[in-house]
This record gives sequence, structure tokens and C-alpha cells, in this order.
Amino acid sequence: MSSRRKPWALCLSLTICASLAFNGRRAPGQEDLEDAERAVVNLDFVAASSDPEKTGLKLEGKAKQEGVSLVLAGGHADVVDPEPIIRRLKNGRGLTLEVWLKTSQLKQKGPARIVTISGNSSQRNITLGQEGERLHVRFRTSKTGANGLSPLVTSKVIKPDKWLHVIYSRRNSGEEQIYVDGKQVASGKRSGATADWPTNYGLRLGDEFGGGRAWRGQLRAVQILDTALTSSQVIARFRAGPGGRTLARSTQSRSHFETTIAPLLADRCLECHDTATRDGGLDLSTQLAMTTGGDGGGVIVAGDAAASSLMQLVRNGEMPAGRPALSDEEISELEKWIDEGAEFTLKRIDPAIYSHGGGDTQRWLARLTKEEYVTTVRQVVGVDIRAEAQDLLPDDVRADGFTNTSYNLTVDLSHIEAYAALAEIIVGKMNVGRFADRFVKHRKFTDKDMGALIEKMGAWILRGPLDED
Repeated sequence: MSSRRKPWALCLSLTICASLAFNGRRAPGQEDLEDAERAVVNLDFVAASSDPEKTGLKLEGKAKQEGVSLVLAGGHADVVDPEPIIRRLKNGRGLTLEVWLKTSQLKQKGPARIVTISGNSSQRNITLGQEGERLHVRFRTSKTGANGLSPLVTSKVIKPDKWLHVIYSRRNSGEEQIYVDGKQVASGKRSGATADWPTNYGLRLGDEFGGGRAWRGQLRAVQILDTALTSSQVIARFRAGPGGRTLARSTQSRSHFETTIAPLLADRCLECHDTATRDGGLDLSTQLAMTTGGDGGGVIVAGDAAASSLMQLVRNGEMPAGRPALSDEEISELEKWIDEGAEFTLKRIDPAIYSHGGGDTQRWLARLTKEEYVTTVRQVVGVDIRAEAQDLLPDDVRADGFTNTSYNLTVDLSHIEAYAALAEIIVGKMNVGRFADRFVKHRKFTDKDMGALIEKMGAWILRGPLDED
């Protein structure tokens, strides 16, 4: 490395050593789910009742807007410009298709196409259809054929002239579910990726491209998200009903969880039931772990506190074990939260946030595991140091990572030395000048110029503003 580049390398080394080994995050909503519910497709016929063109659809044949519904009686409705939609969906963090529908026809077959992104009757990306009283979802991945078979099929859930809230949700890991009126009615595992989805297909409501699979019924809302939803989010959307309120998460339920339920769980439950301790195999610190339950199975039934074994244990005084029982007010708050769908609006509950009285504007640090560190370095500076990190970093003590809770606030000298060595390796692999050019236009080493570089580069690496505090 030339002497001209050493000041830049030193600046980067110090920043990388101090920053990439630790991950700053906002509290208490450290992994805010707000962006997880951005709709790629948002067809709200309730809001557009006075002007069907607001939905961006082209209606053909016997398809028309009547009041707050799109009525399909042998016609269809096409999204005008589907290519950007497909491009975003194929590269998303999962997919959710949400529909409010009603039909009087229980003998429709084909399956009859309710919503489809496809090219013809045998080539598709995703299709929601009706076969008799059952719902079918065909979904194409790199492991299926072009027709997206085999379909995920429900039991006989369609009732004549009854509005149904239908959600199909799939994670990139392959898990897929169909929910009707907030309840899971079908599930499966569909492996493969969606990166090879054709983008020249159309998006149609009410029939297949090429015809012959017409669906007859009514729709009030159709939404497609580029992410999967949790069961509690599904329940919340069902309870909101069709129309404008279905298109956004309830800020009231979010506030209740983050200001009341999360602090309660952190203070009264996580000492015995977090990712590290897991007494009885139960971890209450994340949505997935809570839904999975402990050695005896699930402990929460979203929407039904009376049927949730967690509440039975709490009411009987068995939880928290060896500590004062929950107050009547605390029990009431837990019951209310579960009855309203047990919406979990944080990626993870960190007890330290609440023990220190953290607020929305505070930032906390978490030491990263080897895998998290390697991924962060690659994403931030574009350098792969997997081999070096495996060789230099001490073994991770905790499988869930290092968070700023009481049992891992310290950083041992071996970690500090390893991070310092890795920082030099990272800078050595980087094109330092090109990286710095992203943040400043010229390379001078005055206090003012270096301050501007550190401020902009630090904000990129730390994912937040730098200040004097």
C-alpha cells in the first residue's frame, strides 16, 4: 500500500474495526417490520368504488365495478403494466397474496382463475384458483415445472355467498401456507427459488390468459406483497376487514406490544425463556420461537387466550417459576394481546433495552457472530473474508449471536486483536480510493475533510447518524 493511501487506510481500519464487529440498532423496534408490508400490488375496490380506473386495471367482457366490489361474471381484469411488479416479486423476501372474495358458484373447475400471473394455461408464476369448494395455489420455483405443480390445496373452505379473507404466504426458505379468515387451512414446503420467473407474463383477475378458466364471483381487495407474513399479521389483517384498513398494519397494536407486552415479557419471562436459557425448551424472545413453543408444544393460540397454555400456566402461578406471580393487570394485558392476534412487531425482544429504559431514539450495540460479521463486511465494503474470519476469530460462545444483555457485555482481548487484524486484511483487499470516492469528491487530510469522510462513511457502515454524544 502506498504512503499516499495510508491515512485513508488508517481511517477505514479504525472505522471497520470499531463498527463492523458491532451492529448498531434502534430500540425498541430494532427490526422494524413496517417495510415488510409494502404492497407491490394494491387493488382496493372499496377505496376506488367511485372510479374503477384508480386501481390501474383494464376491464374486459363481463367484468365491472359495482359499489365496493369488482364483479366478475365471465370477464376479466388485467393489470396494465405487470412487468415491474413481477421483477420486484421475483427478487423479494418471500411473497404474500391477499384477497377478499365471494362467490355463489361452488362447481367452478379448472381450477377457475381468481388471480394469476401467467402466460397461458400451462405456464405461470403464481395462480390462486377455485376447484369446487377448495382453493388451489400453483407456485413456480426453480424446482417445479413451468406450471407450478403440485398445487397447495385446501379442504372445502368456500361457502356460497360468504365473504372470505384468503391469504397465501410463502417464505424464500420454501414454507407456504394458505389462511382463510385468519386461520391456517393448508401448509407445505415448496423448495426452489423464484429468480427465474419470466417477466413477460400478465397479471389477471377472473380468467387465464387464452381464456377457458373463467372465475365467477366478487372481489373487494387484492394485494400482493414481496414478503411473507406471520400468523399474527394475517389475523390482524383479517380483523381489519376489507377496504383501506386492510392495507396497513395497526399502529395501535404495534404500540401495545412495544410499550406494554415486550417490556412485560422482558422483565417477567425472558430470564428463563430466552434464546440462551430456554427452560422447558421454550423461548419467548422471537415470533418464530414463541409460535413453535417448548418441549410440550405451542403455548400461544393467536386470537384465543383461553386456549393458550401460556395463560393457563400464568393464571395457575406456575409461571414465572420461583418468582412473584403476575398482577391481575399484567395478566389482563397478556390476554388482550393474545385475543387480538398476538401480533409480534419486533424481530427480537432484547431485555437490555427495557432494563435501561430505552426509547425509540436510543441506539444499542450488539457483537456479531462470525457468520454475521462476514455477511456484514461483504454487504458494506464488498470484501469476502470468510476464510480469514474463521481462522482468526475465537469460537462463538452463544449460538444466537452476541447481544448487549448482562451475560455478554464484555469483549475479551482475543476478539479485539482478531478484529484489528481483520480490519487490516479488509482494507488490503479493498480499492480504498474507489470506496472513499462514494463519500467525498476529493482526498485531502484536513480536519474538515476527514470529518466529512468519517461522517458520511460512518453513517453508511453504522446505518445511522453520528453525533458528539
